[in-house]
Amino acid sequence: MTSVVRWLLHWLGGHRLRVAVAVTLAAATLCAAIAMMGTAGDLISSAALQPATILLLWVPIVGVRFFGISRAVARYLERWMSHDVALRLAARLRGWVYRGIERHPSWLIGMRTSHLLDAILSDMEQLQDMLIRILLPATASALVSLGMGAWLAQVSAVAAFIYMVGVVLAGAALPMATHALTRRAQEEWRALREERTALADDALRGLEETLAYGMAPGRRERFREVCQRERRLAGRLGAVRGAAEGLNTVISLATVTGVLLAAVSAHAHGRLPGVMLAAIALATMASLEGWSAIGPAFAGWQEMYTSAQRVMACTPTQIDAAPGLQAEAEAFTGMSSRFIPAAAPSVETGLSRGTEPRASAADTTLLSIRHLYARYAPDEPWILRDISLDVRPGQKVAIVGETGSGKSTLLQVLLGFLPAARGQVRWLNQDVREWPESDLRTLVSLVPQQAYLFHHTLRQNLRLARPEATEEELWEALRVAQLDDFVRGLPEGLDTVVGEQGMRLSGGQRQRVALARVILHGSPVILCDEPTAGLDAEMERAFIEAFFAAARDKTVLWVTHRLTHVDRMDWVLVLHDGAVVEAGRHEELLAREERYARLWQLHREAAALQAAH
Repeated sequence: MTSVVRWLLHWLGGHRLRVAVAVTLAAATLCAAIAMMGTAGDLISSAALQPATILLLWVPIVGVRFFGISRAVARYLERWMSHDVALRLAARLRGWVYRGIERHPSWLIGMRTSHLLDAILSDMEQLQDMLIRILLPATASALVSLGMGAWLAQVSAVAAFIYMVGVVLAGAALPMATHALTRRAQEEWRALREERTALADDALRGLEETLAYGMAPGRRERFREVCQRERRLAGRLGAVRGAAEGLNTVISLATVTGVLLAAVSAHAHGRLPGVMLAAIALATMASLEGWSAIGPAFAGWQEMYTSAQRVMACTPTQIDAAPGLQAEAEAFTGMSSRFIPAAAPSVETGLSRGTEPRASAADTTLLSIRHLYARYAPDEPWILRDISLDVRPGQKVAIVGETGSGKSTLLQVLLGFLPAARGQVRWLNQDVREWPESDLRTLVSLVPQQAYLFHHTLRQNLRLARPEATEEELWEALRVAQLDDFVRGLPEGLDTVVGEQGMRLSGGQRQRVALARVILHGSPVILCDEPTAGLDAEMERAFIEAFFAAARDKTVLWVTHRLTHVDRMDWVLVLHDGAVVEAGRHEELLAREERYARLWQLHREAAALQAAH
């Protein structure tokens, strides 16, 4: 609870003045309501005594009108300010979440997409409700109740005591009881909602498999069962909320009755004018208005608190750039043109087991890895163990190994997505963790195993890499990726909508769009993560030819378990069980007749068998 409160205060940082104004306006609304009702009570009582002239009632008449208008104006301004604060804070919070995800994508490991969307959308709304429906009203009501209690104490100590007891019951006891009664139901309801969202997500994404294997009836029945349970729980929560609202009304009426009886007693003893009785009763009723919605709102407190915990987990403080990085960012501006040499220097590497990578002082080291260890959680086994490597500009390096050997994890570390547990990863002699995000993305591009295309046009998907790209640059990128003829043949050309995840394109075409993005991006370093995994032999060959034509003067790290065209690489690194077991040039590794030679032989046999068919 304490950590969440501290995080909420940090979340409110930068908007404290707006929050204070919102609380002040909420308190002013309550004060205007109290003054209006109290003045109205005094006016009614005075009028009942039939004063000698109407002029004696002129002041309270004007007072009722003034406070009535003031209440409406203050309410409007309070709602405007509180929602403005909530929306500003939500925008700031969404920025935190997105920066956290971009900075550390490894957080997403094991998290369902539907749950992440729930955190971004539903949890944000819950935090806004926590601010608007509970925190701001409760603060304003507490301040006004203290003032009201002090005023009643001047009239009658008994009345003040009864009033404060009513405030404690309505503002603390009732919310706590409501929370205690609904906590377990709220947790179960959230779990059911997450399961429903996950089932719907699986049904849409895996529709073909579900229908192909005859699993649709079972999935549909499970979805219906979850919806029914969720509806029953929502009914229970609604019943508790309704009961809390009714009990809040009972507490308010009992408090007003007790205060009125204490005021009558004070009048009987000559300490209070009779015309004040109605004023005190109505003012007390108005002052309890602020607590009327807070108690029932606590029927959703557990949901709000859990949402705060989930969003807090996505927004660690380390996502903010450390002081001094701006100067480092400026030092690396323009790197994409400075590190593309006309001829590629050689790259040397050594096995990390007792042999350090060898570097020539005359050459520029683009990437330096030293004794790298990495894993996804402290209690999980090592994915990478004692990796060391040097890469220089223009070099083409293949990282090969069987599935699960740690190749893709190595790329995640190089991109800064997964922090190294031990060792160092340095780009241009600067630790990857110290690189400004924008500069690292300028230096390095990624061709993923499965290129993701958004449900937009080809033009918009290409300009994801460079929004300011001209029409000529888009067509040139498509030409280099050998996709221009296909796009010209489309009825709408670059304005063709590719569909969700690029469903209107084949696997090879999606990969070529990814290649065109890299060409547009213009980064000097390209990381490739199994870019030909889903392609047939002909598509794979065409893609590789197009890729290496486009990346002729760039540095390439090519991760693959299929050794097609690996013989054209300058250096080959062989991973097994997260460690480097061989490293060298293609011909050298074949001559050793060890693991790489066996992988190459299997590749040749598979290629021959595929050609025969």
